[in-house]
Amino acid sequence: MQITNVEESNNFTAARSIQKKIGAFLVGGSSFDAWLTTTTAQVAQVLLTLPHTIAQMGITSGIGFQLLYGALGCWSCYITMCLYMDYVKILERHNARRKSHIIQWYEVLNGLLGRWWRAPGLLFNCALLVSTATIQLIACANTIWYMNNSLDKRTWTYIFGALCFLTVLIPTARNYRLWVFFGIFMTTYTAWYFTIASIFFEKHDKHVQHSAPGSTIQYFSGATNILFTFGNHALTLEIAEAMDTPRKYKTTNVYAILYTFTLTLPSAVSVYWRFGDQMLDHPNALAVFSPSKFKNVAIILMLTHQFIEFAALVVPVFAMWEKLLGIHCSQNYTLKCVARMPIVLGICFLAIMLPFFGSINSVVGATLSSIGIYILPCLAFMVIRQHKESRENAVEQPPFWIKSWVGVYCINLGLVIWVGIIGIGFGSWASMHNLMQKVEKFGWFAKCFQC
Repeated sequence: MQITNVEESNNFTAARSIQKKIGAFLVGGSSFDAWLTTTTAQVAQVLLTLPHTIAQMGITSGIGFQLLYGALGCWSCYITMCLYMDYVKILERHNARRKSHIIQWYEVLNGLLGRWWRAPGLLFNCALLVSTATIQLIACANTIWYMNNSLDKRTWTYIFGALCFLTVLIPTARNYRLWVFFGIFMTTYTAWYFTIASIFFEKHDKHVQHSAPGSTIQYFSGATNILFTFGNHALTLEIAEAMDTPRKYKTTNVYAILYTFTLTLPSAVSVYWRFGDQMLDHPNALAVFSPSKFKNVAIILMLTHQFIEFAALVVPVFAMWEKLLGIHCSQNYTLKCVARMPIVLGICFLAIMLPFFGSINSVVGATLSSIGIYILPCLAFMVIRQHKESRENAVEQPPFWIKSWVGVYCINLGLVIWVGIIGIGFGSWASMHNLMQKVEKFGWFAKCFQC
């Protein structure tokens, strides 16, 4: 009997050891895990559209706007995290912080400014996440078609839409370490495949032309696609909440943006340099590369990455939906999985209705990213910090390179004015005009867009 008990104890210890090792690959809350998730979320199908964007804007403007919006995205993240830490401080002071509860942006606005700010926070945050997830699904169908065109893109959307239902099984953003690690490798390979193939292997056309920008509409459509590229796609707090030390996230995000530049700038510029104005007709850069095993690898990796990012985007939407239904803190895993299915179904419907890869990115950037990611946090910050008590009790004081609240206000105001005019104003006009042209040409629920 004693020997049996010892054997059972050893078996239990071995099982726990294996479980911990598996968990180390799947669950993580370090700054490195946050960097992986942020970089994976930041760069996905935009790698495929940025050469088209450079062809719309020109190399100089394309590079300049990437650097500008990367910096503005970092600042917006910093402002969002400042407000988040103030809200967490209030919760902890009242002993109201629940470990199983994921804090989201609209809750921060509600806690600091009230329900009138909660509504736009919830609306733009949720709409941006759903729209970006829809774009990932559209990108999957568009990308696989360049490897296997025996099926039309709408049929491929059905197939990948069915696979997306597997995302309802993901518990939280912490259960994502292994997948985002793969995601970094996938985007890095694709970006450098574009760069190396464009410079060394693709046939050079002596008559290639680089006439960008061709029109005002093209220019501002491209600018809003870059605006959409940066800003974490409304995932800032969800990623920070998955960290063991959320306060470090504002620095982690800067490193993620810097790494993003090493992928987006060389690939977009080199592809446009090689193919020139031809990229205006191809929102997906894969369309212009010659068939090869390296191209097929890039396609497979991008498909996998887009699926991974789809999951990263819908998990926060699942959390919002569960809170609405009152089951977010429930321990009934099966109930949560079933309740999440209508979200995925709605995203599939949108992807089938609007399969306009590239154009839809600019619309989302102009109408949702502009307000939800850039303007709303800065406005909320300025309203909250207008009170002396709020400034004195703020968890985060002005950065050392600004030193004063006046400087912080000036940057916030400049960001709001710039994004309001260039992003929402000119960007909405150009991107909606471009989208309506696609709808008139191909119609809603197009069977095979640009086949």
